[in-house]
Amino acid sequence: MGSGSLPISLILFSSLVSCRCTGIDIDGDAVAASQRVLDCLGLDDRIRIVHGDERALGDAEWDAVLVAALAEPKQRIFATLAGIIDERGDHPPVAVRTYTGMRAVLYAPLAEHNFREFRCMAIIPPVERVNNTTLVLERVP
Repeated sequence: MGSGSLPISLILFSSLVSCRCTGIDIDGDAVAASQRVLDCLGLDDRIRIVHGDERALGDAEWDAVLVAALAEPKQRIFATLAGIIDERGDHPPVAVRTYTGMRAVLYAPLAEHNFREFRCMAIIPPVERVNNTTLVLERVP
């Protein structure tokens, strides 16, 4: 969710794990730019970018979700995601990035009320020059 105009997480994941990925972004310009990047890299057969919001997850096949730090509105995204997971009847991993340190001054960090339908299973803090903390979440039954 929120793959942006340079879907670097999808590019890295697709390359490192050799899997197919789908990015979803609500910004049509970001989707078009992202598609151009993937075309130039020859990855358009492994990475698909969809123009839409979190509801697009209901129509897609997926094994895990990564919600970008800037994907908004978080509360609605997670409520919709919880409903989709409930309909699926399984418990796929959900990861979300949030900003910490000085980045948290520029961008509001994720608050627990934004993902109340989920339980935090792990926190992966930033290392070296990374700006994001990643939370691994599980749907609360």
